[in-house]
Amino acid sequence: MPAGRVGGQAAPGACAIVGRMTKTTRDVQKWCPPFLFARTTAPLLSLATAALAALAVGCGQEGKSVETVLPVQGLAYDAPNVAIVSNTLGDTLVAIMNVKFKVQTTYANGCEARGGLQILTEGPEQAPLFVISPVSRYTADMDCNIGLAGDTLQTIQVNGVRVGIPVIRDNQGRAITDSVARFEVRGHNAPPIRFNVNLGLASRGDTATAYYVKVEDKDTASPLTGAIVRVERYGTPDVLGEGATGADGSFAFNVACSDTAGRTADPYVVKVSYASRITILTVNTAPALCKRREQIIVRV
Repeated sequence: MPAGRVGGQAAPGACAIVGRMTKTTRDVQKWCPPFLFARTTAPLLSLATAALAALAVGCGQEGKSVETVLPVQGLAYDAPNVAIVSNTLGDTLVAIMNVKFKVQTTYANGCEARGGLQILTEGPEQAPLFVISPVSRYTADMDCNIGLAGDTLQTIQVNGVRVGIPVIRDNQGRAITDSVARFEVRGHNAPPIRFNVNLGLASRGDTATAYYVKVEDKDTASPLTGAIVRVERYGTPDVLGEGATGADGSFAFNVACSDTAGRTADPYVVKVSYASRITILTVNTAPALCKRREQIIVRV
């Protein structure tokens, strides 16, 4: 029986529907154990504590649960929908967005290949940190097809993400709203992938789909200058964009789109090379959207 990278059993709590995963046809509510999506101020289970729990699972304990946090190679996200709340003068007060996340994970057996995404929040309610983790759960007596390995794209949509425009402060100067929503993707044995979502993700009024690619070191999360990025239209030899990252580890380009904003545009493949390292991120099941911004982060 293969031991998971991180072991343990689900904690009690409440489960709520946030989105749908494309990894399976099951609804998130049916898939998630009780503690998923519950608000908490405590961090996720530490790897050290989880490793001890994994040892306790043992191959001889039939029916015991194994929990595995999967490694993350890269991710992308966009805004399928956005609503602007304005005052009587037409000033924008807040943007409420639905944000779709596309996370590519690797797996070391068939049980891990059937994993999914969980999301919870940490910190104060007025400025929460959204935490996404790719997790596989199975029982110790399941046949996990040892030797089966690869990568897969998992998606989840977070609805109702609020971004204040502009930032509103109380009479003591403390922020009541924020201009960004903070996110982290926490994979196995690597620094979290941290990023902020803002109203620019909706790209209202643009005539093209904008691609923003950021390349980070897989061990340190530092931005990599001079990484070679090539983005191709999935299943074709067409190159959507190609170039090297700048000092901030980013490379950006636009692809013309004549369709309605938010409609499906291109499925794509991102190929990143740096020194002797190569990472390929395939986003074929949740394509980029016309006249939206496709934010991409690749670890290499």
